Formats: sequence, structure tokens, C-alpha cells
Amino acid sequence: MQNESDYERELRNQILIIKNTVEQMKGRATYGSFEKFLKHLSIIDQATSKMTEQMNGKFFSSIQKYKKILVPYDGSKYSKEALNEASEIAKKFGSTLYLLMIVDVSAVKPPGMLLGIMLDKKLKKWSTHLLESVKSKADKMLDSEMQSCRKMGIETYYEIQTGNAVNAILKFANRHDVDLIVIGSRGLSGIGKIMALGSISRKISEEGNCPVMIIR
Repeated sequence: MQNESDYERELRNQILIIKNTVEQMKGRATYGSFEKFLKHLSIIDQATSKMTEQMNGKFFSSIQKYKKILVPYDGSKYSKEALNEASEIAKKFGSTLYLLMIVDVSAVKPPGMLLGIMLDKKLKKWSTHLLESVKSKADKMLDSEMQSCRKMGIETYYEIQTGNAVNAILKFANRHDVDLIVIGSRGLSGIGKIMALGSISRKISEEGNCPVMIIR
């Protein structure tokens, strides 16, 4: 038992002795004249069990600190390093790992739009096609990462969302009671920004309700 003092170790031993004695006395007792005696033994048994649970909670609370870890992911170098770091933490604490990718095509303009000649109907069709294409690519990417993590014995899940990255990440973390967010300091560039985290890590660290680890 880590960080256990001599006093606590002796207390634990005494609890075990009491519990063993209780079991032995129960085996020898009979109902009737011993009914009240058995009731007292039951109370002692419950008390010792509670003491043991409290001591276990004290020693293992830190080990169970990070039960759920969220990694916002976009396939960039920094998000991959964040995933590697999160995986090591998850293996150490037995955590569940969540990968979240945010897809946003609103910032990408089609060629015809720059010339002002694309109609709204065509623009909507183009945006829908682009979104489906990006989601398909994201699904394959995240599934591959999830399988790699599961091979390491880490319980892992992933999700793809659209919209504002900061809001989506914070809502996901709150909804799933995430204990730690591990995020890269930078994201993708160019057309890759459709799936990128950009410069949102600072906002997440400021507005998040749980610890945030930024990988640089």
C-alpha cells in the first residue's frame, strides 16, 4: 500500500482481525438466545467494512483522479503528441479516452464564390459535399487512432461534431464529466483548417471546468 503509515497499517491489520473473529463467532453461534448477540456482530461487521472502504478511498483517490480524458484531435503534429501524452496517462490511471474532432467548413470559400458567381443553391450543395467528404476522412482517421489505443488496453471512443470548436469541446467535456483535457497548442494549416483546432487551446484552458494540459 503506497504512502501508508505504520499507524494506518496497524489499523488495517486490526480491522482484518476483527472481521475474521466476527466470522468465526458467527459460525459458532445459533439463533434464539444468541439473536441479540448476532445483531451486535452484524453492526460490528458493517462498521469494519465501512472503515476499510474509507481507508481504500483515501489511498486510491489519487489513482482514480483521471477517469475520463478528452483529446480534441485534428490529425496535426501537436494533436498527435497530445494523444500520445493522453494515452500514457490513461494507461497509468486506467482512464477512458475520448477523441473529439470538430469539422467546420464555414470558413472555406469555393472558387466561384470568390468571383461572386456561385448561386446559393450550388453553394449549399458544394458545402454539403465538402462536409460529407471531410467527415468520411475524419471517421477513418479517428477509427484508426481508436483501434491503436484499444490495442494498448485503453478504453477509447471517438466522436465527430460540426460548428464552433471551443463550444463543442466545452459542452462535450461537461456532458461526459471529463476529468482532464489534453490538447495541442497548434492545429493544421491551409485547407486542413477545416478539421483544425487552430488557436483555441488557450480559450479551452480559460473556460474549461476541468484541468487542461496544453502540449507544445
